[in-house]
Amino acid sequence: MNLNIKRALTGGLLAMAASGAMLVPAQASAASNHWGAISYSPSTHAWGTAINFSSAGDARYVAKDKCGQSDCQVMTLNDNCGALVRNTSTNAFWWAYAPTRTAARAQAFEFAGWNPNTVLLTSTCVGD
Repeated sequence: MNLNIKRALTGGLLAMAASGAMLVPAQASAASNHWGAISYSPSTHAWGTAINFSSAGDARYVAKDKCGQSDCQVMTLNDNCGALVRNTSTNAFWWAYAPTRTAARAQAFEFAGWNPNTVLLTSTCVGD
């Protein structure tokens, strides 16, 4: 193959690859502005939720404030749903997030081992 043709083909392929990388849909890398959170206090079993905030920090702050205890732990949600379950015998708790409320609940109960003493405390979806 002629060296000039080979250079042109190689240069063209590199240019196509570079421009193709720039054609990735903006949706794939765009950060979401829809945040939520679920908080839970292991000592008192209090909980709180916060949804539809523009930052994760704001959602976490409000959920923790609604929980109202110093030991509240927080799970953040980003454009998805979350669920919190607790075993009433052992007081162990689990939470999960998923694209739908049903899937989040199922995942939380699965984490808990589908124990009959496990109850749903709350579930929420960003966008509710």
